[in-house]
Amino acid sequence: MIRFVSLMVVSLFLYGQAFAQCNVDMDEDEFQPICYTWWGMYATELAPWAIEEPGWSYSWLPTTGLDNPNILHPMANPMTTTTYTLTVTAPGCGTFVGGTSRVEVMPATPAITPAGPVTYTYMDTSLLVLKSNAPYGGWYKNDVLVQGCCNDSLIVTYSTSSNVTDYYRYYSPYSCERWSNIVEVNYIGCGICRVTLHDTPADVSGQKTDKVKAIGELASIKLFPNPASTRLTISCKNPIREVEIINIAGVSVKRMHANGSSPYSFGIEDIPNGYYICSIKLTSGVKQLPFIVKR
Repeated sequence: MIRFVSLMVVSLFLYGQAFAQCNVDMDEDEFQPICYTWWGMYATELAPWAIEEPGWSYSWLPTTGLDNPNILHPMANPMTTTTYTLTVTAPGCGTFVGGTSRVEVMPATPAITPAGPVTYTYMDTSLLVLKSNAPYGGWYKNDVLVQGCCNDSLIVTYSTSSNVTDYYRYYSPYSCERWSNIVEVNYIGCGICRVTLHDTPADVSGQKTDKVKAIGELASIKLFPNPASTRLTISCKNPIREVEIINIAGVSVKRMHANGSSPYSFGIEDIPNGYYICSIKLTSGVKQLPFIVKR
């Protein structure tokens, strides 16, 4: 999360009238975490809404991860979560603190773990909770989105049948590798479930089940850029039949026929800023991926 908070306002008065307003209107931006890469692929701009004033000079501290600390809008690519402080020198105003910017760095690869033992009793008051180390993402159960942004915990819903297996995975749009490991929950019966963690989409015996294959197929689908401003592109190995954009209220805001295209790109200039689900219809089923529109 990046927050831009104006810390100081200095006014000069001449005969009781305001002569000059000495401040930086940095505004506030809630969700721009990044994933660090040494080449700066996921760098983010500091103070994107602030307006540069002629004759003013700017300085950011610390300088770590900045391409140029002496401009108003440097690109930030720190290795760890960092809060930057802006100092401004303005004619007639002196030197003052203009604000702070927090750049929150996500894990390179999201990971989920169960908050409990590998064999879990679910007929008592205890709950099996899956935890992610990357906020602002979405939870998938058997390839279907079951909980969207922005909760890093998921309470598992138990099956009423025995010998049923469900697969859980987490999607983090701000991580370099956006898909987490897989957690397999097998409902043995008699109020017992067994929890298994997989680093790769395969079951314990090494044989890929149909459900895990579906998750692997989903992992191959990419949306970029994310966040997006004017266009969104879907990269997919299989032909895309139809694409639907759904807002967080569950309302369809855009629907397009892709006619078997892959990849498929379309404009989103008519979609307001916010969080959305891109529902992608393939011959093998429907895949849903979260994305953000931000300008």
